[in-house]
Amino acid sequence: GIKAESTAGDGNYVISGLDAGYYLIMDKENSLDGTGAVYTDYIVQVLGNVTMQPKDTDIPIIEKKVWEDDDADSSSGYGNGYFEAADHSIGDVIPFKLIGSIPDMTDYDTYTYTFHDTQSAGLTLEDNSFAVYLVNDTDADLDMAAPLNNEDNRYYTVNTAPGNGETFTVSFADLKSVPNITDNSYIIVTYTASLNENAETGRNEGNPNEVYLEFSNNPNGDGLGKTEEQYAIVFTYTLNGLKYDGNYSSSDINARLSGAKFVLLNSTQDRVALVSDAGIFIEWINLPGNAESYADITLEEWEGMYAEDSGKDVVRTSVSNGIARISGLDDDEYYLLEIEAPAGYNILEEPVKISITSVLQHTDFYGSNQDQILTDLYAVVNNDTENPIHCALLGGGTVTVPIANFSGSTLPETGGIGTTVFFAAGGILVIGAGILLVVRRRVKIENN
Repeated sequence: GIKAESTAGDGNYVISGLDAGYYLIMDKENSLDGTGAVYTDYIVQVLGNVTMQPKDTDIPIIEKKVWEDDDADSSSGYGNGYFEAADHSIGDVIPFKLIGSIPDMTDYDTYTYTFHDTQSAGLTLEDNSFAVYLVNDTDADLDMAAPLNNEDNRYYTVNTAPGNGETFTVSFADLKSVPNITDNSYIIVTYTASLNENAETGRNEGNPNEVYLEFSNNPNGDGLGKTEEQYAIVFTYTLNGLKYDGNYSSSDINARLSGAKFVLLNSTQDRVALVSDAGIFIEWINLPGNAESYADITLEEWEGMYAEDSGKDVVRTSVSNGIARISGLDDDEYYLLEIEAPAGYNILEEPVKISITSVLQHTDFYGSNQDQILTDLYAVVNNDTENPIHCALLGGGTVTVPIANFSGSTLPETGGIGTTVFFAAGGILVIGAGILLVVRRRVKIENN
């Protein structure tokens, strides 16, 4: 019936003056709830000096990773292609992984284990994409592993509407019930989410999501602990085509050209970007009439694709500042095809090849250190690797590519269709002149 409380020493807690006998020695009630710590087993017999070792070594560890296709053959220790950060286009369906370690559960009759995940507004959960694995290696190839058979929710429950601002939970009411589970194994949850029209471009915000693990922390009764949050982040970018009079500098605001019409083609030039009126990328679609080449498509066919469908189009038009904008792009290779030049200017004969490249450092993301992860963003135009165009403000994630137009008559460019026509016409004139010369000579001979 006598209660004694400990006093803190240098990392130790001391209860002194006890007679030999049986005592109940426990962590103070409610002192660890919701923290990343665990309660210690009761000690009920004291025959001399006793040292109690807190069980904080039995705290599970949580990691979160996202798929980066540019590094599909590399591993951070959590499977090829999975890292703290990635970049994608709007509309991409992106794989994620949650990796939880298994603590020593020997002193527990049952063990609660719950993943709590919260996504930003730029990500949309694919509700039916979940799979859960028990593995012995965080770097395991899940393509070679079988997920847990969770028929009738026998082991875990997925809740995609948990409230509290969370996106989903994956809950094990009793982790000890999973067959063959040990404290040397891991639970891996896989799922997918798509990048949507609310995605933030650049690194000021990015598109983060976070997870924490809630777990049993009291072997003597009820109690739950909570790990620190872990994060993954998805980046996406904006491309600005800047039209200007090629007789002046692109930095001259008075040289900017409005009214140029463009379409954006993919890396193989067989699909075109569908874009919202606000300039946000929606998806890649087939060329008009399923044409095999963009060269076979007329201006009227481009403009007619979505003439009766408001809110989206494949055609982008430069405005008064010369810019035609498309947001929500991955780092990749694109072709910007001019389909109508500004009034009084010559149309570009070939599409402009634009290779967008990002530099992502594989550094743990803590929710506020985007500047340590996205460290560079640049575009290479028409394979001119010696003069890359760097993004001036990585926070906005925008690369601006100047594209010149010229007015007046111009000779065809080498290798273009105009060259073929030019030489063909010249050949016809030469042949005609030769025929005319022969005819005149015959006439002259006959006259003589």
